[in-house]
Amino acid sequence: MNYGIYGPFELPRHKARHFTHEASARREFWHDLDAEYPGLPDACGCYLISVRSRVWYVGMAQRQSYRYECFTADKILKIERAMDGGGGSAYITLIARHTSSGRFSKPSINGYFDIQDLELLLIGSALERNADLLNRSATKVLREIVVPGFLNSPLGAGKRTSVRAFQRIMGI
Repeated sequence: MNYGIYGPFELPRHKARHFTHEASARREFWHDLDAEYPGLPDACGCYLISVRSRVWYVGMAQRQSYRYECFTADKILKIERAMDGGGGSAYITLIARHTSSGRFSKPSINGYFDIQDLELLLIGSALERNADLLNRSATKVLREIVVPGFLNSPLGAGKRTSVRAFQRIMGI
C-alpha cells in the first residue's frame, strides 16, 4: 500500500473568483496533468481541496478515477464553498495509490479498503487544522468525541496526572 503525493495543482477558474463550470476547462486541466504525470488522472486514491494552504475537503477516488470523481456536481459546490470560505484560489492535491511495481493503481469495483482508511486519517488531520472542514459524514465522531489532552480537549483538562502520563505514552 504505497502512495505518492502530487500537487497542489491550481484548479481552473471562471472569471475572477469561481470554479469553472465549463467542461472544456476541466478536460484541459486533466489533459495538462496527464501530460506532466502520465496516467495520474485515471488513477485512484485520496485528494484534498485546499485554499490558502488550508484543507477544506478530503475525498477519495476508489471505484472511479480522479478524472470522474473530483469534479462531480457536489464536488464543484464544495470547491466553490471552499473558495468562498478561504478567499482565494482552490488547489487539488492528489494522493495516488501505487502498485507494487510503482505504477498508478486503477480504480476497482471492489475498491481498495486502504483508501478508505487513508481518507479517514486525512480527514482527522484536516479537521484539527480547519474546524470548518466541508466533510460531514466521516467527521461526526471526530467532532464529538472528547478525550482530555488528546481530542477536543476542554480547557484545563490536560493538567491531571493521568492525562499527562497518557500524553507521554502517546508522544504528544
